[in-house]
Amino acid sequence: MPLGWVVTIITWGCLFWYYMEIIQGAAFEMDELPEVDIGAGFEFLWNIFKSIYLFAVAVIVAELPFIIIVTLLGKMGIELPGLFGALMLAGLLSFPMVILTLSTESRLWMVFRVDYLWVPILKAFRPYAVTAGLVVLGGLLQWFTVDYNQLSGQNKTIVGLHLAAHIGAQIIIIIAMRTIGLFYRHYSCYFPY
Repeated sequence: MPLGWVVTIITWGCLFWYYMEIIQGAAFEMDELPEVDIGAGFEFLWNIFKSIYLFAVAVIVAELPFIIIVTLLGKMGIELPGLFGALMLAGLLSFPMVILTLSTESRLWMVFRVDYLWVPILKAFRPYAVTAGLVVLGGLLQWFTVDYNQLSGQNKTIVGLHLAAHIGAQIIIIIAMRTIGLFYRHYSCYFPY
C-alpha cells in the first residue's frame, strides 16, 4: 500500500530533521534537546524532504570515495579479502563529520573538501572515534530492527523485544547525534572553517 510508504518516508524525514536539530543545538551551546517543532504545511514537507536529501547526500559523500577505490582496484584485478568492508568502515568513520558539516554550516559544498572533513578527525581522533562508534552502533542496531515483516505471527514477547531494541537504537542514535554536536563545540579549533 502506498500509505505505508508515505508514513515511513514522513517518519524517517522527521527523525532525520530532529537528528540534525540535535547536532546543531549541541554544537551551538544548547544544553537541552531541541523542541520538536518541524513546522506545518509546506514548511513541514520541505523540512522532511530536505532532511532525507541531506542524510542521503551525507551517506553518498562519506562512502563514494571508498566505493570508487574498491571499483578501480577490482578493475585492475586487485581483490584483497576484507578490503571492501574495511573501506566501507572508513566511509562510515567520515559520516559523522559529513552530517556535522551539513547540520552546522550553510555552505553545503564544504562536505566535498577532504581537508575540511579529515583534519579535525585526525587531530582529535580518540574523541571522534567515540563519536563515530556511537553512530555506527546506533545505525547497526537500527538496521537490524527495521524488518517488521518477520514479526507477523510472532508472540508478543518477541514483538516487545523488537520494539525495545528499536527504542534502544533511537536512544543510542540521539546520544550519538548529541555527541557529534559536542565534538564540534569542544574541538572547533581544529575545524578550518
